[in-house]
Amino acid sequence: MTYNKSKLDSTMRLCIVNKESAFSVSCVIVTYADRRNLLGEVLRRLAELVPRIESVVVVFNGVPYQPRLFIDELNLPLIIYVESLDTNMGSAGGYAKGLDAAATHTQSAYLWLLDDDNRPDIDALAKLESAWYLLGSDPATLLLSLRKDRWEYLSAVYKGEHMGFIDNAFYNFHLGQVIRRKLAGWSAFRGHTETHPNYPLVRIGYADYGGLLLHRGWTTRVAPPRGDYFVYGDDHEYTDRITRSGGHIYLCASSIVIDIDRSWFQARQLRCHYLLDPDAPVLRVYFGLRNRVASEVAHISSPPLYLLNALIFATRIVLGAYRYWFDPRFWSRLQLLAAAFREGRTGYLRPMNSALKQWISNYE
Repeated sequence: MTYNKSKLDSTMRLCIVNKESAFSVSCVIVTYADRRNLLGEVLRRLAELVPRIESVVVVFNGVPYQPRLFIDELNLPLIIYVESLDTNMGSAGGYAKGLDAAATHTQSAYLWLLDDDNRPDIDALAKLESAWYLLGSDPATLLLSLRKDRWEYLSAVYKGEHMGFIDNAFYNFHLGQVIRRKLAGWSAFRGHTETHPNYPLVRIGYADYGGLLLHRGWTTRVAPPRGDYFVYGDDHEYTDRITRSGGHIYLCASSIVIDIDRSWFQARQLRCHYLLDPDAPVLRVYFGLRNRVASEVAHISSPPLYLLNALIFATRIVLGAYRYWFDPRFWSRLQLLAAAFREGRTGYLRPMNSALKQWISNYE
């Protein structure tokens, strides 16, 4: 698909002027490997939301089973469009395919993105609809459901912390911000979620795919998620481009989406920054840092300040990982991180293939 700027601008203006009176929604889900038990649970919950949910597009990202047969066996009262990819194209390729398919096959004004383990609370979509009306029913507004296992989300709704890229910050670390917080007596969010959030709606700079509600006009207003990112950080890069193109993203604390599968972070108690944990998956580490650095390039106005923040950040996490200094994997991990940083800074990201996977595995 060709993304012509003048055509895109006129398309989005048309979407904003002609606001739909109805809040119509279709879902986009991306799954991979054999996660049928998780996907089935999510689809069963979405079936309970019919007719509020008009249809669902499911992208099967190189799965080892027959997608259509699996959907037929579920026998749900739900319109489901199946999109199958022969190989796993990562979250970036999967959601790019899903957004395009939803724009093609559905007529819904809004698209609600969910991971295959994101089970919405029964009233999660209704809460988003209420927030949508409260914010003026504007197609330029995107909404994000709250996932309580995401520290960055909780820090935003309980402390009003900024969630997004910070100019000249490296991996969200900025020396100036640290100094300002010290002077203001700031304290980190400690994870107490039993009280009501202090900020029911928080404007944020980027969002994960899981729980994101956006107008279908954005599928042509900005280019899709970048395939060269493959996985990790591709959602933040994509939604950051949306905000820089005039979109406004709000985190809605009353709309809850539950992650029914435990992530690697939840399953392991980290004793240092995950980038330097010798047991952290090397693919996660490599793509996580490389893609983050590549996204930060658009937010660098002072290269010397950015590099200073990077140096301080690196020094802090290396000192914090002192337990692993005598583990040979620690020094191999440092070499991998240095390579990921250099590649991210160039802006040329090698696509995921067998050669890249083999090269990364050398650092395990």
